[in-house]
Amino acid sequence: MKCEICNKEHDGSFQSGRFCSIECKTKFIVNKVKNIEFIKCNKCGKEIKKYNLKRHQEYHDKKTIIETERKNKKYNCEVCNNVHNGNFGSGRFCSKKCASIFSSNNNRKETNEKISKKLKGFKFDNGNKIKIIKYCISCNQHIESRSKYCKDCKNFCSYQKLFKKLNINDTNLKIANNKSLKLLKEEYFDNELSLLEIREKYGIQLNTVHFYFKKNGISLRELGESISLSYKNGKSNPKPHGPYKEGYHATWDNKQVYLRSSYEFNYAKQLDDYKIRYEVENIRIRYYDSIEQKERTSIPDFYLPDLNMLVEIKSNYTINVQNMKDKFKEYKKLGYKTKLILEGKDVII
Repeated sequence: MKCEICNKEHDGSFQSGRFCSIECKTKFIVNKVKNIEFIKCNKCGKEIKKYNLKRHQEYHDKKTIIETERKNKKYNCEVCNNVHNGNFGSGRFCSKKCASIFSSNNNRKETNEKISKKLKGFKFDNGNKIKIIKYCISCNQHIESRSKYCKDCKNFCSYQKLFKKLNINDTNLKIANNKSLKLLKEEYFDNELSLLEIREKYGIQLNTVHFYFKKNGISLRELGESISLSYKNGKSNPKPHGPYKEGYHATWDNKQVYLRSSYEFNYAKQLDDYKIRYEVENIRIRYYDSIEQKERTSIPDFYLPDLNMLVEIKSNYTINVQNMKDKFKEYKKLGYKTKLILEGKDVII
């Protein structure tokens, strides 16, 4: 086979076989676009592409046929029965006078029955205009609009799928909304679940819960508060930071713990030598930070269950004395014994 652009012999495996490669096909398309000819139509005066001229002329031929058929066709007026060409209106009447006679009081009953369904809140019965009384399909409240729901229920009709996923089957959307709102608030604020956990539990999209709370005037937690709660509930730990020795350590009773400084490694070895049971960053305690004047979550470095003691290990670089006092105050309130190790030495605070 020969290529239509470069005249090279080829096996015809490229697409339809007209060209040997994509480059030749591209050249053909570009040349075709550049060489388009426009011809002026004799009937409408428009400039038409040469290859579309035949189709355009066929369109004119069909249009003229339809127009001639309509001119030749005769219509009977529904009022005066006169024969006319159908040029007035839809062709049912010969003139405006006949159209107005048809819609007069003699035929008003027929006209009213046709349009009664389209009128807002009214219907016609034996020529009498009667107001239609409508009720909300959700709460049975009287409504005057064409909607199926009242104004209050209309706000929540888009959340019916959400109500079903929460196993709330009330037909009254106001009651269903109150129940679902109460349930989600308990899960989010009381049980301290995240949006991801709510999604996994009920199969709800994150944006659905977000916009649902927003519509009901409830604001979500800020990022800092969410991170603090994840620390508190043991869902995550603070990320490693700083140029300190850190890594996993095997305890004397074959547990794997993650330590974040050389001081923690030294203290863990001492506990291993004496075979004292200990846990690392396993407890979360809420305390009031007097410097930042807000509640925060503390994660003690070590917990010794047999002694009921919380141990904090710090260096001169990381110690914040006032913050440590705030933490120890809360630890003691909860009945824990406390210990601070600063630069490898026990310190009373």
